[in-house]
Amino acid sequence: MRAAICTNQPSNRDFPDPGPSRANFLNVRKEQLPNPAVVPIDILERGETVYVLGYIKEAPGKYTNYVYRKSTGSFGASGEGWSEVFHFGRDTFARSFEEQNGDFYFGLGSYADVVPASTGTILKLSAGAY
Repeated sequence: MRAAICTNQPSNRDFPDPGPSRANFLNVRKEQLPNPAVVPIDILERGETVYVLGYIKEAPGKYTNYVYRKSTGSFGASGEGWSEVFHFGRDTFARSFEEQNGDFYFGLGSYADVVPASTGTILKLSAGAY
């Protein structure tokens, strides 16, 4: 799975003029994460660093969540340059995340068909723990 990241690179697709109130996706390119099995689910930017949150469903009730980072200066023509910051296992996936002063916060989510008890839990990973 690839994460779509907006860049200033020209697109190979011919999109119609988005008009004044529609999003312009003319400069979108797919980014390849180091592990192509990771499903990207959230993204955030902090200064000159972009973070991506993703997960792999290993088995029912067993997920590995990943956080990757890339420098905004390395968004060139290729989708390379991502590095893993850390990963952690849980009985569900992290649906969203936030970073403040190096601490990461994760909101655990689920799909409607299976709702683990940990759904809705907020986890904190302190800066010194990774």
